[in-house]
Amino acid sequence: MNAVNKLTRQQANYFFAVVTACRAAELPDDAPLALFAIGRTVGWIALAGLSLVRSTPHTGTAVTLVDLHTFLQREPNDGLTC
Repeated sequence: MNAVNKLTRQQANYFFAVVTACRAAELPDDAPLALFAIGRTVGWIALAGLSLVRSTPHTGTAVTLVDLHTFLQREPNDGLTC
């Protein structure tokens, strides 16, 4: 990461890490965007599930294991629907 900083005078971020990993794995050129989109979508789904568990909108990114466990262990017909 220090090399990136020296070459570009910018800090490397997770976009850089995803692109680097995809290039190292010799994935297609559009793989980084696809992986980013999938990861972001999973995050949105997790936040929606957390909002259902807490019965309040959740705008932060902190999702605890207890919250996820509660969501996954709920009964299918407990009134929590999307």
